[in-house]
Order: sequence, then C-alpha cells, then structure tokens
Amino acid sequence: MKITRIETRLVGVPFGKGNWVYTMLHTDDGLVGISEVTCRRWEQTLEKGIHEVGKYLIGKDPTNIEDLWEKLYRDSFWVGGPLHATCISALEWAMWDLLGKKLGVPVYKLQGGPTRTKIRVYAHVDGDTPESLRSAAADAMARGYTAVKTRVGPGGHARRKETEYVTKAFFNGVRKKMEILRDAVGPDVDIAVDAHGCFSPGDAIRIGRILEDFDVLFLEEPVPPENPDAMAEVARKLRIPIATGERLATVYSFQQLLAKDAAMVLQPDVCNVGGLSQAKKVAAMAEACYRTIAPHNPNGPLATIMSMQFAACIPNFLILETTGDKQSMGAAAEFISDFPELVDGCYELPKGPGLGVSLN
Repeated sequence: MKITRIETRLVGVPFGKGNWVYTMLHTDDGLVGISEVTCRRWEQTLEKGIHEVGKYLIGKDPTNIEDLWEKLYRDSFWVGGPLHATCISALEWAMWDLLGKKLGVPVYKLQGGPTRTKIRVYAHVDGDTPESLRSAAADAMARGYTAVKTRVGPGGHARRKETEYVTKAFFNGVRKKMEILRDAVGPDVDIAVDAHGCFSPGDAIRIGRILEDFDVLFLEEPVPPENPDAMAEVARKLRIPIATGERLATVYSFQQLLAKDAAMVLQPDVCNVGGLSQAKKVAAMAEACYRTIAPHNPNGPLATIMSMQFAACIPNFLILETTGDKQSMGAAAEFISDFPELVDGCYELPKGPGLGVSLN
C-alpha cells in the first residue's frame, strides 16, 4: 500500500468560530485514511502546511508510522510548535486509520487496547446570569452528563492579560457562580473549572482557594502555559488538582511540566500534540509520575472519535472534554456515520476498523 494523494477540506464549524480541517490520505489500493484537526485562527495556514509537510509521504507505505513521524518531524528543521505538530497530527491520524482499515481492527487494538469500553466525557456549561447558568446545567443533566466544565468566573475573560488587576467583585463572583452551579448539578456531579491561562500566580492561588470549597475535579490553566515554574508555584499552594497541556506540542513540551510537578492532570490534544504516538508517549510519561490524562477536545465529531481511540489505549485516562451542546451533537450526526450516543455520561467505543466511522 502506497500513499498517492493528500486531500484536505476546510469545514466551517456550525457552532462557534473557526474551521475543522479534514484530511484524506488516498492510497493505491483504494483505501482512504481520514482525520480532523484544527488550530483556531490558523486554519488556512494549517491546510497549506499539511500539504507542505505531507508531500514527503507521496509514494510511501503509510503503515510505517513511527518512522514516517520522525521523518516528518526531523526533516522540517524548524521542529516543534503547535502548527508543525498539528500538520503532523493530521497526517499521522490518517495513517492510523489506514492501518486499522488494512488489518480490519480499530486503532485502539493496534495500541494494545481497549483499556476501557466506555469513555466518560464532560460538557461545557456556562451562563452570564444565574438563570442561564442553571438552565445550561439542567440541560446537561437532562442529556445524561455526569461531569461539566465552566469558566472560572462571571463574564468573559479569555483575552485578559495575566497581570491585569482583578477586582474583589470578580473573586466574589467566582464563589457565587460556584454556589449556583454546585446547587444546580448536585453533590455527585464532577465540576471542572477553566481559567484559560489568564491570571497571575497570586490571583490564581486566590481563585483556587475559593474553588477548594466546592470539591472541583480540576482547575485548568490557572496561569499561562508557557511558564511551568509559575504553574508549579500555583500547584504547590492549592489542594485541588491543576490541569494543563492543551497548548503544548510534542512529548518534549510536557517534560518540564512533569519535572517541576506543575500539574496533576495533563491535557494533550490529539489534534495538536503531534498525533496518537505523541499523545501516548505523554500518557506514558505521566503514568510514570502517577498523573492522569484528560484530553483537551473542544473540537469536532471526528476529533472526538480520535480522542476516544487514544483514551481507550492508555491506563491513566481520567475524562474527555466535549463541548456537549445540542449544536455539536447535531454536527456529529451530520458529518460522521455511526457516531455513538451518550449513555450515563459516557460514549461507547466504535468497533469498526480504523477510527470506526466515516465522513458523510
């Protein structure tokens, strides 16, 4: 089997902003491997990059995945970084899909899985008013979720600079929001909180100490991710798990997080970390340090399937992110064949060869 052609498609996200980039690797025996990636605000550059990086694959056997990954990485000279790693992710996942289809087994079987048959997921829940927050929480509970994630406080803060002054009203709003959300979902539902890397260590610690009263699953990106020392400072001073990793690419970027005890929960995104092989190596490093994996995945339906394949072949999986809204569920049915239904807060693993689904 040889790769003959690389095809890409940009698909506008039917909810929110951005585009999904679908990649199709065509082969001389008629099999087509598929993948989905995104790199928000860089999707058109990403699509060009997939072809630029992937031209090396033409005429190659796509089943030699480890060797081809190294060639795609090392031959680029300007190695690493999320854009380069995302291009490789698109190509590598399509190769895993091809190998699974060639051998007639799911991708997780090729990796020694499954380590589980059901993948627990959480939904995004938020609201700008107490009423809208309660409504969103009630909707998630009604659809069967047993875990949710919300922004750290009231209002949008994803673009604030970490050194900006944080008012006392904001800290009070964090507590009030958590009181409303915990009351809305009950004591047994897990709540994760995302700070989007927008706070200084001092403010992040103040926020974390408020969250300690609400038994949260983890606090995500309390400070910007590029400084593991600052993340470690926050982690040392809080009694709740710190999670991070969505903006890190390749196994090399995660080494410092673990060396500095900067996080208890690592969040590689299978679309951006460099593909399945890199995600598995991150998970193995984390396992050696007794850390868990909660893959980042506010992505489309095929990326969710890819993340499930990853979750099913590691022993230290915690939970998988999904947006969880009705629009994304509708998109899953529109774009992907045989997308699993949510039952008791979990998706059942696909059983078909490769990724186990096909593009509509």
